[in-house]
Amino acid sequence: MGTNDHDRTLRSRLPWGSSLAVSCMTLLFVCGCPGTMDPPPDGDNIDGDTTVEEFNVAAGETMMVENDAVVTVNGDATIDGTLEGADSRVTLRVNGKLTINGAIMSQHANTNGVEGDKPFDEHDVGIHIIVGDDEVTISDTAKFHTTGSLIITDDETVLDSTPDDFFDEVEEVAEDDPPTFAPLPPDAAIFGDMDTNGNANTNGQPKVVGPAMMPVTISGEWPDPDDPPPAGDRPVWIFRFNGNRPLNLDGWTVNGPGAPDGADADPDTNRGPKRGKNGMRLNIWNNGGPINVANVVFNLTDGGDGGDDMDTCASATGKPGGKSGNFRMTASGGINMTGPLTINPGIAGSGGSATVTKGAAGAAGCAGDMGASSTATGAKGADNKKRLLARGNVTGLANVTIGPLIAGDGGSATAEACDGGDGFACCSGGGGGTATSKAGDGGEASLNVSGLPVTTGEVIGGDGGTADATGGSGGNGGNCKFGDAGDGGPGGEGNATGGKGGNASGGDSIGGDAGDGIGTGGNGGTGGDSGLGNPGAGGAMGTGTGDVMPAGTGDTNGTDGEPESNDGMMGTDGTDLAIIVFCIPVGNFIALPEPGPIEPGVQMGPIFNEDETEEVGSVEYELVGEEGRETNFQFGVEPEHIGIGDGILRIELAQLALEGGMPGIVGGLRIVPLQGFGIDQTNPLMVRAFDAKGGLIGEQSFAEIPLNFGNIENAQSLEATFETVQDDPTQEAVPAVFEIEAPFATFVTIYRIYLIDP
Repeated sequence: MGTNDHDRTLRSRLPWGSSLAVSCMTLLFVCGCPGTMDPPPDGDNIDGDTTVEEFNVAAGETMMVENDAVVTVNGDATIDGTLEGADSRVTLRVNGKLTINGAIMSQHANTNGVEGDKPFDEHDVGIHIIVGDDEVTISDTAKFHTTGSLIITDDETVLDSTPDDFFDEVEEVAEDDPPTFAPLPPDAAIFGDMDTNGNANTNGQPKVVGPAMMPVTISGEWPDPDDPPPAGDRPVWIFRFNGNRPLNLDGWTVNGPGAPDGADADPDTNRGPKRGKNGMRLNIWNNGGPINVANVVFNLTDGGDGGDDMDTCASATGKPGGKSGNFRMTASGGINMTGPLTINPGIAGSGGSATVTKGAAGAAGCAGDMGASSTATGAKGADNKKRLLARGNVTGLANVTIGPLIAGDGGSATAEACDGGDGFACCSGGGGGTATSKAGDGGEASLNVSGLPVTTGEVIGGDGGTADATGGSGGNGGNCKFGDAGDGGPGGEGNATGGKGGNASGGDSIGGDAGDGIGTGGNGGTGGDSGLGNPGAGGAMGTGTGDVMPAGTGDTNGTDGEPESNDGMMGTDGTDLAIIVFCIPVGNFIALPEPGPIEPGVQMGPIFNEDETEEVGSVEYELVGEEGRETNFQFGVEPEHIGIGDGILRIELAQLALEGGMPGIVGGLRIVPLQGFGIDQTNPLMVRAFDAKGGLIGEQSFAEIPLNFGNIENAQSLEATFETVQDDPTQEAVPAVFEIEAPFATFVTIYRIYLIDP
């Protein structure tokens, strides 16, 4: 197939084919050319590196670029329609005249913007236009839309650099740099060499290099404000030229895409929050000629808000917001503002919030565990501080207007501490956890124009965040039938400090409002109820402290925050438990006609209500004498009683029967003795409780026995009680057997035995 056949094939398959002059040297994907491939059958996509003599995308047409293909045009290129990267960056090299009246787009579904440390020509998204010495005209109808970086340059080596290289360069001006106009951080090193007029002592003069070249003219509104693309961290738009050519910015509006917010924490995946992304940097540099500015608006990007953090009865800290966008213009031939230049600084990112919610109470125990504490810390809003640099041959500053400059707000902080655990039987409840919240301060805002004749707007400090802290409630004290009940746990403290308002200076400055601080103490736990002992006391209330920081200062100061301190409620004291007592008149068990010795063994006898007016059931008891011991059991009268010498009286609760229904758990014995011979510290009366498996629940000893002969109507008693729930509530210890043992060389006479709470 001859050359003319190649031409016919390409003209029939490419939208711009009718005007192409094609050869194997200039169109890399022509069939039969070494190392190339055919275009797709529909001819609408460019999926490999392509070289053509001319390149035209007609109005109303869309040309798709795939696989990061590079389009090289040896001659002129005109974009009246749309050149779009399909999940691909768009790289266009034009050696001739370039005219853009339409749109160039590059988006990628799987990217969150640029990669700061990766060279531009390795990115999977972005618009890269490399031009030659000829005229470049980007008209007022042109549109650019990308989720990556935008580069228009005559220096292809820029593509070997990284976004980080150019991002930082915007705010790092060197002493020997050509005339420059830029809002810089107030602490930028260059200001150490500035005179009182804001000029560097090494006053940069215009310097035109080389033969005159055709101009670059940039107009239009980029991107479409109704369809802004997202941008990643540290994105840059770069306009960099080296030859002696004027760079004309005429009727150009830049709508920098807002930086993405930092990701919020995700407790399900243990992902922490991320800081807000930084706003775009606009880097405009003409090394060989002037920059001429007229009717230009820079709507600089907002910094992304910091990510929110959240947790449960623990610690959470929001992440800082990102820096707002910025720009720089540097030109060897000077910067001439012949018409209006409006700079609308981006809003600095707000700090992320922190939220700690109440989770499970502390574990029940003896005492109950203290509730977990919570700490929430909101992040500071990002500062927005700028000092205007007009260095060297920068003219027309009276045409410059700076719009509102706004710092980021501080993140809110909300903390709820966990409640204390309840006490087991007879045990106190745990204290509520302490909640501490500190909201983020508002960012500082400042604008220093160094006496330059520019018009400035408002400078607004960030508002401080609101802090809210609520202490945990105390756990409830455990009930205790036979002893002192547990006290309620104290409520936890709630300490909240609102964020400080950011200060503002320069322009019409307005300080940020201070955030409110709302501290609320936890409620005290309820005291446990008791039958024979003392009820538990209600837990002390937790104290709440709300504090605020100062409002931001400015020509107009911010509004002070509102402190609010709320103490919790005192816990309620416990009450008396109703205790049921049944009486065993031990003398009624003995079937003897007259006083005398009793043989060891098992007997069944009646039980009565406490005042012995009604028989309510029966119980089995056993007199136990052990081999080798001189056990002595006796029955006596006036009043009827039994005597135990070196022996054991065992009450078998498994045989307890009540006429009114099933008995409850017997928690202890009340013993009314008549006297006890030989009972002292070395030979105490012992009372033991055993469970159904014979395991010892507990024992109590009595080294002194009251003498009740002659005073039986007002007899003093001995009480031996055993809680039915021990330290571990899953292990119930239910008394099945009680033993009363008179040890060796003692003799105890008993008149009545009462069963407590059956």
